[in-house]
Amino acid sequence: MEAPANTIRTNDSDPLDSSTDTSASIVTFEATRITIDSPHDFVTTRARFDDLVPAFDQLVAVELILRNSEWSEVEDAIAGLVGPEGFMALSRLDHGALMSLRAQPIEATQYLVGNPVIASRMVSVDTKAALYAPFTVAIHADELGTHVSYTTPSSLLGSLGSPGIYEVAADLDRRIGITIQKACDDA
Repeated sequence: MEAPANTIRTNDSDPLDSSTDTSASIVTFEATRITIDSPHDFVTTRARFDDLVPAFDQLVAVELILRNSEWSEVEDAIAGLVGPEGFMALSRLDHGALMSLRAQPIEATQYLVGNPVIASRMVSVDTKAALYAPFTVAIHADELGTHVSYTTPSSLLGSLGSPGIYEVAADLDRRIGITIQKACDDA
């Protein structure tokens, strides 16, 4: 697969103070956001997603780091923590609960979804991949129902211009699509 072309501008409307020697690269690219409607209510959709994308226990990472573990040990530990499509929730932010304090209830939860083993393959090619791996998924509800939204990893990581990273990201697109469909299925 070929990574999409991007518009790259360097030092065009540089956001940094021009009196410094620091420069900036500005990359403008298109991204694809997908929103899937769930037939379930917010709480049910979120619970089903949580079952498919289990929360990552950060203490596991700390223990692996403190032991200076071999990479194969990291791979084994992660393999035992991921859901059916290889994902875990590295973070879950229930910011709807906080925003609900404004007056009206808001149902919205944002996740950082990924797999450190898969991410390491991309970040070893280009450290800027860390900007998009893990990627975000939001479960949110409005007057029309409950929805699950995400920006496709390939459209984000494709902005790096690496065919190898894009190939991994396209596989992530497939996997997160399957995961969200399962969370939203009628069954």
